[in-house]
Amino acid sequence: MAKTKPSHKLLNNPKAQGISVNIIIIAAIALIILVVLVAVFTGRFGLFSTGVREATTCNEACAALGMEKGSSADGDKLPGFKDQSGDECYCKAKNG
Repeated sequence: MAKTKPSHKLLNNPKAQGISVNIIIIAAIALIILVVLVAVFTGRFGLFSTGVREATTCNEACAALGMEKGSSADGDKLPGFKDQSGDECYCKAKNG
């Protein structure tokens, strides 16, 4: 009887290799998203908080977010920020 070479189906099957590459790509994207979210929510991502930290009035804080000053009736509270007089700030979307 003639001996046959063992076939390596996994090495020659592109679908089997494609699954692992897809999983690696998805895991890398998920890791990048996770790092960005952690940076944003811990305040280490300066782009999102620089303008608000430098603001001293509600108008400046809302403008740094691309909004305008509102009231408690028509705006959203800006958490963690109070103006110089200690009042809470409310911002609303710009009209027009």
